[in-house]
Amino acid sequence: MRKKKLLLPGYVSICPDGSLRQVTGGIIYDFRVGEFFRKQGWEIEYFHFQSLAYPIYITRFLVNISLILRTRKNVPDLVLVDEGGHQQTWLFNRW
Repeated sequence: MRKKKLLLPGYVSICPDGSLRQVTGGIIYDFRVGEFFRKQGWEIEYFHFQSLAYPIYITRFLVNISLILRTRKNVPDLVLVDEGGHQQTWLFNRW
């Protein structure tokens, strides 16, 4: 049986030791939500917007295209975008 997959596009970035690279209330919240789903048996993918090249990151349209291309063959079961990332993912969410 395949694990359900949760995609969390936003600003969560995890260090190799498992700690968060940047700590704000929203990032901690997103991370805790993801870890809750992981404990329930879900596969979790944190997609950090700034992992894209700078010209792509600053262009919301290209961020959306990048997300669509990244997930079109491996569509997640659930996508969770908080208020801080919804403008970066508007087209992706429609898709």
